[in-house]
Amino acid sequence: MEHKLRILLVEDDFINALSLKFQIEGIHEFHHAGSRNEAYDLLYKQRIDVALLDMNIDGVPTGGQEILDFIRSTPSLSSVHVIAITGYGSSDDVSIYKSKGFDYYFPKPLIIEDLMHRLQQLADK
Repeated sequence: MEHKLRILLVEDDFINALSLKFQIEGIHEFHHAGSRNEAYDLLYKQRIDVALLDMNIDGVPTGGQEILDFIRSTPSLSSVHVIAITGYGSSDDVSIYKSKGFDYYFPKPLIIEDLMHRLQQLADK
């Protein structure tokens, strides 16, 4: 059964965030965090279905992994699907990110159709 997902994008690049907002908003509920602290705050305050995490957040290459670790260690967030988005890597790295605990991975430049297809699959569950 399809439903509107509550999506949190953690992305510190304003242009990338704005681009994704225009693609996602209207189809799904969209929340944006421009830093790790904003992400933690939103994860506590909002019910989130999907977290889209830029891996290099706040200039910290492991910033996205830190947020993932927080989500996976917080029982109230156990149902959150977590997707890594990074400019470091290739489409061949899916298994590496899955082994780190991510549900899926997209390399940058992001192919928006692929992301929207994945979100639609999650909404249909």
